[in-house]
Amino acid sequence: LKPEDGEEDEFGGAGDGVALRYLHPNLEVSAGYAVAQRVKTTKEVTDNRKLFLVLDLDHTVLNSCKFNEIDESTELALKKALEVQAAGTTRATLFRLAHLQMYTKLRPYVFEFLDQMKDIFQLYVYTMG
Repeated sequence: LKPEDGEEDEFGGAGDGVALRYLHPNLEVSAGYAVAQRVKTTKEVTDNRKLFLVLDLDHTVLNSCKFNEIDESTELALKKALEVQAAGTTRATLFRLAHLQMYTKLRPYVFEFLDQMKDIFQLYVYTMG
């Protein structure tokens, strides 16, 4: 994503880059690319008349716990909730992910929240894990 020192990238930027190490230890983009993305993003915002809303996936949209992090009574309650959900009386919000050894639950009212926000914002979901 970054040209060698002294070279120009396709956006006319020199080898000086913009560090994005808060996302990944080695992530860096050229200054020209960063400017091009800023211009593109600004145009999208003004054309669509929507601001961006970035949601952190973990603890905002959903919550997860590993099987070994819960006690027996919680395990029984989760299994009961899955049975009720499987009976079709509620919308699926709880998932047992055996291959990951974890339960994942969508936050209360997440469907309603996303449905209302989609009309106001351009939505993005972000996670570090």
